[in-house]
Amino acid sequence: MAGRVTNRKALREAYDAAEARGVEGEEVVAETKKKKEPAKRTRAKKEPAEVRVKVQWAVFSQNLKRVATFDFNQEAMARKKAEELSQSSGNNHFVQKMKEPVTA
Repeated sequence: MAGRVTNRKALREAYDAAEARGVEGEEVVAETKKKKEPAKRTRAKKEPAEVRVKVQWAVFSQNLKRVATFDFNQEAMARKKAEELSQSSGNNHFVQKMKEPVTA
């Protein structure tokens, strides 16, 4: 990768001006270099607090609408409800795990 292109006319003028003042050599180069501004500090992003979740069984219709929810230990009841709804309505219903945040 090529180095940065410098403005040679500006460097020549700075050198001539420094020479007129009586400054020589490397001192001229040091005067012409610009000081870099310090990089801005970025704050570390706060990690979000862990959100507690509650796992439940949910019965869904074919249209992905939640029909009923059951606690995690009531999977058999959820499957039974899905089977009853499938038979009574003629539409398929299914059971799926669902995680919901716990509100204190």
